[in-house]
Amino acid sequence: MQAYKLKGKIDQSGNLLITEHLNLPPGNVEIVVWAATDTLDHTTTPTTESAPETPKKTN
Repeated sequence: MQAYKLKGKIDQSGNLLITEHLNLPPGNVEIVVWAATDTLDHTTTPTTESAPETPKKTN
């Protein structure tokens, strides 16, 4: 089975629009869709957990 990666978009009506020409014979296809990484929300900054404090030895 041959796989293709294409660019497309979802219009206001929820229809999938393929924005690239694909030279395939007519027939059924299976579609897998995920959001493009350039459209994801990158406004949140990952937080890092601080390391637990090491108990200090007292003599």
